[in-house]
Amino acid sequence: MKLTFTIKKQGFLLILLALFMSNQALNAQVFWSEDFSNGLPSDWVNEDITSVAGEEVIFVHTTDVNEIAGPALGNAETSVMMSSTGDNGYIYANSDRGLSAAPAVNHTTELTTSAIDCSGQDVVFFRVESVIGVFDQDANLNAILQVSTDGGNAWTDYELFPGLTTSVRWSDNPAVTVVDLSAQAANQSEVFIRFRWFGGWEYFWAIDDISLTSDNPRPPHDMTVNSPLGDFYAIAPNAVTPASQIEPFGFLADVANIGSEDQSNVNLNISIFQNNSNNASYSGDLAYGTVAAGAIVENQIIPGFFTPDAAPASYTGTYTISSDSTSLDADMDNNVQDFAFEVSETVFAKETGATRAVRPADANWADGEAHSWAYGNCFYVPNGTGWYGKSVEFGLANADEIPGQQVTLWLYKWEDANGDLQSQDDERTRVAVGFHEIAGTEADEIISVDLFNFLDNSVVNPLEDDSYYLVMADFTSPDATTDLLLQASEAYDYSAMNFLADSLQAPRYAAFLAIGGESEYSSTGFGLDIVPVVRLTITDEPVSVEELTDNNKIEVYPNPARSIITADVELEEVASELNIRIVDVEGRLIVNEYFDNIQKNQFTYDVSKWTSGAYFMHLVTEKGVKTKRFMVQQ
Repeated sequence: MKLTFTIKKQGFLLILLALFMSNQALNAQVFWSEDFSNGLPSDWVNEDITSVAGEEVIFVHTTDVNEIAGPALGNAETSVMMSSTGDNGYIYANSDRGLSAAPAVNHTTELTTSAIDCSGQDVVFFRVESVIGVFDQDANLNAILQVSTDGGNAWTDYELFPGLTTSVRWSDNPAVTVVDLSAQAANQSEVFIRFRWFGGWEYFWAIDDISLTSDNPRPPHDMTVNSPLGDFYAIAPNAVTPASQIEPFGFLADVANIGSEDQSNVNLNISIFQNNSNNASYSGDLAYGTVAAGAIVENQIIPGFFTPDAAPASYTGTYTISSDSTSLDADMDNNVQDFAFEVSETVFAKETGATRAVRPADANWADGEAHSWAYGNCFYVPNGTGWYGKSVEFGLANADEIPGQQVTLWLYKWEDANGDLQSQDDERTRVAVGFHEIAGTEADEIISVDLFNFLDNSVVNPLEDDSYYLVMADFTSPDATTDLLLQASEAYDYSAMNFLADSLQAPRYAAFLAIGGESEYSSTGFGLDIVPVVRLTITDEPVSVEELTDNNKIEVYPNPARSIITADVELEEVASELNIRIVDVEGRLIVNEYFDNIQKNQFTYDVSKWTSGAYFMHLVTEKGVKTKRFMVQQ
């Protein structure tokens, strides 16, 4: 899994494209085609003209629709080739190449057809089905179509993926692109077509079902919610929000005319339905007037806001595009986009269940380096007064492989003081912490961990009004081979929500990520189309931890200590289970031990490798807790 950063989408009010994408079946008159059912044609030129030896990226042929799962690196929507005839063969170029880091030299991959006879064709349209994923280099500028009619001396460039930058990352699967080549290719006897990809450390580009037609293959009428590049519509800021923390939120969706005729009286409607009702709880519209053939209208905010009822309920939001020609629309399925969200009693969540597992790629660490990373979510609390952080819920995907390992769950208050949309260490206040030692039997269950104040072991964790909170699952492996897999979901894409909220100057976020002990948490995580199963439960009835009386004694000496500390423990009653926890001033858990049937005992710990500073020893029994502060001085 690669880490992506910039997510902000650069938009246009209206873009009239010289090319076009459509998911319609090809009904035009085809005079040349290639579906790769017989492999990659031997008379095509397939080369990488810049990479160093051994790192070349060229197109290869396969009949296995699942072969691109490797370079897709866990992205479920692009792990299977979905072209019309993918199962009888397609080609792909693997820019990732399994490298552990970006290559020193970027590849320039060129695939050139043999000469195509377009003589006698007054109109020439090009059509292709493909899917691409980019990481280092934008696809709109670097994955292009070129046409030559003079034997390859001069080439005319066409964009295949307008607007597809590293922030958008993936095209549709397949993206069906139609380009009018008439100006160059009409009535030409020798036309060469070339796919050219300048890439660094991208994912892959798969191509299938290429054809040239003598008329426009686009249907006359076909409006769609979202651009042909992929989905971009704003959903609710959370998948689940507590009733006490609801707030108004707005709406945005890209629309496109992927038909061959202009569409008049175009309107985008957003409607919200509660508990599967047929009656809308909210409805808003944005009128576009006439939208030209081939035009994409981006980043237009629909006027108005919706505020859910302050009571548990489920909701469905529906974006619907319409026009004067809706009854003639070639594909009604792409006229609608739905999203779901819930109001709960006390739970914040960015998802409603896992769809995959996730961890950083090995390339994020040096050889032999122990893995350390934190992944979580950001929740905005508008009404914190009288509410408290109670627990964190999270999911593991490989608990059976790593019993005995520990996950630390943090609750931070975060203020973006420098306005860079990232979370630096000095912008975070530690509110509470929780620890979970992996038993190995958790399977796919959701694990709940109570939060407590690590300084005094209390569980009174007050929240504040108008504040952002980060809920992070933090893992440090004991060696270079122990990996933790968190449950995650790709069912909610927060890209458009993030863009809209930032445009309204009230930013709302999705996942945050730090790798290798970094102090800065990235607000784009692994991308805004994936979030971890890391949830926060709040309460308005804080539970106080009973403090053990003075008849329960704990002495820690020497204090300060350099090598060995001794703890003399004498309890008033036998503790059926005694938990000794030692944490440092940063809340990191240093010792976490359990003992049965303890009343009086002596415990020793080697502190010779501990850093200088204050530490807190917590005795936790069924009767309450007792805390002792001590110092290590090296």
